[in-house]
Amino acid sequence: DHIVSRTVRGMLPWSKPRGKEAFRRLRVFRGTPDDLVDTQKVSFEEASIDRLGHGEYISVGEISIALGVKKEAVM
Repeated sequence: DHIVSRTVRGMLPWSKPRGKEAFRRLRVFRGTPDDLVDTQKVSFEEASIDRLGHGEYISVGEISIALGVKKEAVM
């Protein structure tokens, strides 16, 4: 969750009040939040990973493990 937070922070105008306010509203979760576990999931065909072709991709969890985070803390 820290890697995602820092990545998003780097995309915001952090030194300006608008960027600080946007970052303050950011919520990052490990897994699915408890209040959303039982809700129906929505998937968008336009955003499917299958549309990318045969290129390789990597998950945030795999990046975390490569950076030295213990696997139990990531999953």
